[in-house]
Amino acid sequence: MKLRCFVFSALLLSFALSAHADVIANTFGPDYGIGPGEWAIQKKPVQEFVGAHFTPAYRVQFSQIDLSLFSGSQVSNFSISLTADNNGLPGNPLESWTLQLPIGGPDLETFLSQGNTVLEGGKQYWITVSALDDTTAGAWSYNGLDLVDNVAFDLGDGWVNIPAQVPAFDVIGNAVPEPGSLTLLAGGTVLGFTLLRRRMQL
Repeated sequence: MKLRCFVFSALLLSFALSAHADVIANTFGPDYGIGPGEWAIQKKPVQEFVGAHFTPAYRVQFSQIDLSLFSGSQVSNFSISLTADNNGLPGNPLESWTLQLPIGGPDLETFLSQGNTVLEGGKQYWITVSALDDTTAGAWSYNGLDLVDNVAFDLGDGWVNIPAQVPAFDVIGNAVPEPGSLTLLAGGTVLGFTLLRRRMQL
């Protein structure tokens, strides 16, 4: 009976670790509140692309991000990316999306994972928002918590960090056990099944 309980508990733990969704980062205020301002996202008259960083506390399988974006005087076409870190600045894209936004907003926009990307705990990552064309005149809302931190800007000469109001975003993911933990869990489960079969055969 104890062995059956052990096996069931191990399987339940494995399922819980893979299925439980957590908020990895969140700069929204209560009820997805945003701040009284925004960063322009445009190519003209002056290029301005924006990036916000976050660091997972543990290993996660990324599932979605939410951003507060809006479009100004015309339809805006955005490129959104989840990127690796490159010496404290946005690096190579891990996943990317495009968004066409009609005039208005700000709107809460959700972008779902397309590749089951795993983010390592303790490593920095970035979310970047760029304009896809010269007519885009959009913006990324300030955070709702009055947070000031390094924000990345690309003004046409590559990414640079400037202390500023952090944009409004969140990151959602599912906890992923470290490879060593998975091996130990799998080994314990197999051992439990083996001992249970032997007892049943006696």
